[in-house]
Amino acid sequence: MLQLLAALIGLIASAVVARRLTRRGPPRSVAADLDRPFADALLTPAALGPALPIEPGMRVLLLGPAALSWVQALRAALGRYGRLYVAEPMPERARALRTAVRDAGLRAVDVIEVSDVRVDLPDSSVDLVVAIGSLATAPRRQRLLWELERLLRPGGYLAVSEGLYGARYLRAATLREEARAVGLDPLARHGTPLAYTATFRKPR
Repeated sequence: MLQLLAALIGLIASAVVARRLTRRGPPRSVAADLDRPFADALLTPAALGPALPIEPGMRVLLLGPAALSWVQALRAALGRYGRLYVAEPMPERARALRTAVRDAGLRAVDVIEVSDVRVDLPDSSVDLVVAIGSLATAPRRQRLLWELERLLRPGGYLAVSEGLYGARYLRAATLREEARAVGLDPLARHGTPLAYTATFRKPR
């Protein structure tokens, strides 16, 4: 127990130091934003997949930056009649992901370039929105949550996974307050304070 506590304290201390160093350092480049080794290591399909309210046949929106492993895992879970949309905020990453999706032979996957917080999909057009390590650093997060609420069908789900791995961290309590402000009801939270998945539902 003491060893586990010491490891936990050390991990938190390292995260705090990394956060301070990031704030003092130069602005992050696009290449740095595309490379998220800590996020990808903590927020994996194997670790977080069981917490997602996903079913075959759903229409799912994945908020980028999105790893190909997540695109493959979600597409497999959706089955023959499901469809996956991936919203990428950077054109170069969107182009690279389209190529990777094509090379992997994935069907019914649409990569959408997102400008500002607007996603080019109709109202009530998706059953589930999945945000993996993307909301903490999203500019104008409250407006983005309003946009996600617009996209969800009545009874649809928002699943947010975040981890204490970088310069910014979205606390579960803060996320719950912001989601409630746009009309999404909290359902459940899985994981630990270091890496969690919180799910919300749009009222019918």
